[in-house]
Amino acid sequence: MRAIGEQARGAVSCAPPTASTAPRFAAASGRFDEDRVKLITGRRVAEAVTLVVNQLPQGEGAPAHALYAGIIAFLSIDEFETMMRGLVFAGRVRREGDLYYPAGEG
Repeated sequence: MRAIGEQARGAVSCAPPTASTAPRFAAASGRFDEDRVKLITGRRVAEAVTLVVNQLPQGEGAPAHALYAGIIAFLSIDEFETMMRGLVFAGRVRREGDLYYPAGEG
């Protein structure tokens, strides 16, 4: 018979990882975590840019350089341009020259 709190051999615990196992998990998943953070950051940046553009007064466009200035810490210029092409392709914003407009206008 086992004492209270004692687990059978091979049993899975619902308790959080102990200090001795936490570094192993962190080291093993370090690259995954970085990629996941970058993906989440990119998604949030795209949502923020879409929100900003779609809240512009009717007929006003947002210059690409002004949009990029606000997110320069998160994306390179190539990543920004790729993201904006994706937002235009998805119909979330509309582009005319160097300006971005809400998708519903035009």
